[in-house]
Amino acid sequence: MGAGLIAESLSFLHGLEHGEFEQHFGNVRFGPYGFTGMSMGAHMACLAASMAGREVALVPCLSPYSASVVFTQGPLRNWCHWDVLRQQLEQYQSAEQRERRQSAEEFMVDFLHNSDITTYPAPVYAPATIQVAARHDGYIPGTGDVLYRHWHGSELRWIPTGHATAFVLGSARAAIVEAILDAFRRVHHRLYSHDGAATPSSPSPRR
Repeated sequence: MGAGLIAESLSFLHGLEHGEFEQHFGNVRFGPYGFTGMSMGAHMACLAASMAGREVALVPCLSPYSASVVFTQGPLRNWCHWDVLRQQLEQYQSAEQRERRQSAEEFMVDFLHNSDITTYPAPVYAPATIQVAARHDGYIPGTGDVLYRHWHGSELRWIPTGHATAFVLGSARAAIVEAILDAFRRVHHRLYSHDGAATPSSPSPRR
């Protein structure tokens, strides 16, 4: 599903850039472009922006840096039927894998390794990447800081909520909208300013 969503996003981006939607929008030209999302959607937005290979705005909100930490370190760990997975591993593991005595949790980490954003390149223009993270997020371990360290030159903004309350109460809406606007302003300045100069380095994360 993740790979399909990323491929679809990049295909849509390509179509917008090359005027493939003129039959629907006439001679309208779009740009700059960007990606955003919340939680799992934010994770997909990060991967799409990483694979875009061009300067785009990126605003991931409440994003995990990897699916593996959600299932092996966060609260969802208690919802996984590890005993069942261990039994299945014993049936399907190779002799070499059995010799390694890999636990079900270790298998899950390896299986979800490709979802780790830190194994992918950073967005092309990091100052147009503004991450919004919840200070009291008990759902996603390592939220905020891990990606901020990986994306040198990006910005990290904290909101005083938890993961679920940011959704349920809508208290993060203003901060998210502000981050999206700022990210698009930065990439627009980068691409279309007359002198072609980049915007100043992004500030330190808001604590």
